[in-house]
Amino acid sequence: MLSDLLEIPMLEITRVGRGPAGICRAVLSVNMMDSPDIFDYLKQHELLLTTAYRD
Repeated sequence: MLSDLLEIPMLEITRVGRGPAGICRAVLSVNMMDSPDIFDYLKQHELLLTTAYRD
């Protein structure tokens, strides 16, 4: 679950983009990407780490 991952010291300052409702979601994989068209590449149950790059 995402809440478990956020207990890792490196992630404790992480901001969850979908808000508190998403904290109980399952995470099956992790992706790190900065792309304006990122939604085309996302998978279900994937944790996306990004700087939120925008054009």
